Amino acid sequence: MKIKSSIPSFIQELETISQNLGISLAYEKIQSHHPRKGALYRIRGNWKLIIDRNTSPDEKFNILLDNISLFENDHIFITPRMRDMLIKRRSELLNRGKKLPGLDVNEQ
Repeated sequence: MKIKSSIPSFIQELETISQNLGISLAYEKIQSHHPRKGALYRIRGNWKLIIDRNTSPDEKFNILLDNISLFENDHIFITPRMRDMLIKRRSELLNRGKKLPGLDVNEQ
């Protein structure tokens, strides 16, 4: 199975995972001076991921994967292939110093 042809189903799976993790998703028109296509916010203790609705499927997939990979997800069902992708991306991001805002590395 090629990843390119699976992007729409991966996006759907990541949207379901985000919902199961309590991450609210919103697809909005983002107007910014910065080239951001998405951002993760914590509002009143709740996580919200906002993605520009004009992003390509590849960009949407990568934004979802980047942000969801930083959350602890052992307590929910994730297909083995998606879990592998999340683990790999989390490792890459942690190696670059990326972490969830307000959390110590030990809490991740």
